[in-house]
Amino acid sequence: MTQSEDIKWGMFLNTARPPQFTERRVLENAKFYGQVAEEMGFESAWMLEHHFTDYGLCGSPMVMASYILGATRRIKVGTAINILPLEHPVRLAEQAALLDQLSDGRFILGIGRGFFDKDFTVFGVDIHDTRALTHNYYDIMQEAWTKGVVGSDGPFLNFPPVPVNPRPYSDKMPMVCAAMSPSTIEWAAKNGLPMIMQHDIEHNEKASNVELYRALAEEHGHDPDGIEHTIAMIVAVDPDRERVREECRHYLNWFEDAVEKAQNIIDIVREHGVECYDWHLRKWREAVIKGDTAISKVVDNLLRLNAIGTPEDAIETIQHVIDVTGVKRVVVGFEAIGDRDRVLESMKLFDEQVRPHIRGAKI
Repeated sequence: MTQSEDIKWGMFLNTARPPQFTERRVLENAKFYGQVAEEMGFESAWMLEHHFTDYGLCGSPMVMASYILGATRRIKVGTAINILPLEHPVRLAEQAALLDQLSDGRFILGIGRGFFDKDFTVFGVDIHDTRALTHNYYDIMQEAWTKGVVGSDGPFLNFPPVPVNPRPYSDKMPMVCAAMSPSTIEWAAKNGLPMIMQHDIEHNEKASNVELYRALAEEHGHDPDGIEHTIAMIVAVDPDRERVREECRHYLNWFEDAVEKAQNIIDIVREHGVECYDWHLRKWREAVIKGDTAISKVVDNLLRLNAIGTPEDAIETIQHVIDVTGVKRVVVGFEAIGDRDRVLESMKLFDEQVRPHIRGAKI
């Protein structure tokens, strides 16, 4: 199946482990789905980083990306995302450049500052520093790639200039950045970093984020038309709308419960005033006022915002998001529908009855 006009399709390899699945089964499925994505002509496959929870078994997206790159020949492989404050920037710069070289430019490095307080506690990162760490580490990595030599005299790392090898294969290291808050969007735009936008954001908010980015990117000398943003979306298609929505509701109820149990950052921000997460606190308060914090309500919103239903439902939802945002890469996750057989049925329907009907935005 050929690509839809102007649209680059990607697939998430989620590695979530519902109670009925073993770890082995989840990871075998992830490898399998990555190869199927290439066979179906997807442009990219994406790894996620999670720690200390069953809703994501991939603690090292670089290791998993390395495996998928070795198991495929054409598809690009990205991380969505590496939690940058948990990394050493020079080591990550080395690893990313090495993957870029070994894959002939098929690797895409995604970065973000993270959201799960347990990660920061276990890996010894002060939650108050995550924004500053992200900015500082990004600058160090860019210097390593562009100059081949990097040193640091603070505020977080101190070391003399050292050569960094290898240099990237690509003229510019392919990257994306998780961006939700206005401050992160501003930073991404300043650096010309493409955004990857989450599946749980309202469509009009995605559009507003893109418009904000475009204005800020131009202010900093970047051509916004040359920057390809990415939207993430849950996809599950079946001729029976009620069946597929109920299957996904069951999975998403488990998933959102696991997310809630895995992080406590809102309480920490409320109690200790963590400035770099103040936007997230405001969004949480808005959700409380609207009555949107209960898991059942969160799941209702996910079912509404994502491409879950008949092929016609999926076309309408995806096309609308593309039209209002103008994005050219859509990365989808198929695993909410259930086991491998159901995932493959949904993927096949999507490939045959949805993708061919999606077109690039006319804006």
